[in-house]
Amino acid sequence: MSTNQRENERREKQNQKTRKKQRIMWIVIAVVIALLVVMKLFELDFSSIGNAIANKEEGIVSSVSQGNYPISLTSSKNAGFGSISGNVYALTDLNLNIINTSDGEVKLCYEHRLSNPVIDVNGGYAVLYDQGGLTYSLHSASETVYTDKADNAILCAAVSQTGNVALATTSDSAKTTIKVYNKSLDEKFSFDVSYGYVTAIAMDSRGTRLAFSAVNSEGAKLKTVVYTMNISDTEPRGEFEYPVSSVVDLSFNGSDAYVVGNDFVSTITSLKKEHKVFEQGSISLVSYCYDSSSRLVVAFAEFEGATSNSVAIVKPSGKVYSQASDLPEIKALSASSSTVTVLSGNELISYKASNFEEKQRQIAFESYSAIQHISTKVFVRYQSFVDIVDNKDNN
Repeated sequence: MSTNQRENERREKQNQKTRKKQRIMWIVIAVVIALLVVMKLFELDFSSIGNAIANKEEGIVSSVSQGNYPISLTSSKNAGFGSISGNVYALTDLNLNIINTSDGEVKLCYEHRLSNPVIDVNGGYAVLYDQGGLTYSLHSASETVYTDKADNAILCAAVSQTGNVALATTSDSAKTTIKVYNKSLDEKFSFDVSYGYVTAIAMDSRGTRLAFSAVNSEGAKLKTVVYTMNISDTEPRGEFEYPVSSVVDLSFNGSDAYVVGNDFVSTITSLKKEHKVFEQGSISLVSYCYDSSSRLVVAFAEFEGATSNSVAIVKPSGKVYSQASDLPEIKALSASSSTVTVLSGNELISYKASNFEEKQRQIAFESYSAIQHISTKVFVRYQSFVDIVDNKDNN
């Protein structure tokens, strides 16, 4: 066989291999194009199919599409996430969104234009304010009741179930002035706080009781004092000191108030008597929420940076209803009257509220930033979306 003949045969074999590879490539391309056409015809989302397949391989689908869910928001910044009158709200740096939990309809999309938006919700009303600024507004689940400006910079604010709004602002006559307004913006209460700057404030459901914390420096150390009073009083009825510790949140349950600190938890009954649930310095606060019965659910560690957490449900009397320890590290939590759900790593774990028996464990997206129980449903916030997780076992 001549050299030229061998070379021609070698080239022919190479060309056959090349043509075979090209045929395979075009077959694959044709299949992909056909698949894309089919998905276009049936309005399927390729990315969602990929996510579903990936999650199916893990054995769990982490979220489900129901109605209009997932809801797309205009911003990914999470400034607040919770419930208002049976609806879910999502506050971003641009908008306050109130979403019907049944069908995913956005009932209210309020463009607030606030530099530092903060929200407080009580029943069917929400007060939205610019912390450090002047603007604040009152909202129901479906409409904006009013928008107004304070005389001085707003430190914090609270709302009642009757629509009364309490504003704590900087003051020309004292360190802080607290004013209470009704829905018609009539002033119902005014009080100057001379001790320090108010960092947290709460109103009871009727808008007649107040609890607020004021911070001042004594001996080069910060001290927090919590005051309680009726709006008909001229002076506080209760005064409770917390040296060094900070008050993170105040909330009423009936006539009693919860005091959540960075390293303690207390309750105050009838505005006058304190019950110490966890002494100052005994815990390191991780997260907290209030269940559908307005009981405090608090997650804490024995020390800052601990990898295992504890959760306790606290009654307004100061007694612990139930408690569990050695739980995985908690990123966020939410609760109904019967179920506590925690976000830990890449899992959503639900427990019975009565004894913390595990009910359900689900794979969660790493980008989940907040969760919210509303009835038997659990809503999640991730990136610029609000969705419902498949929570069928939590009924």
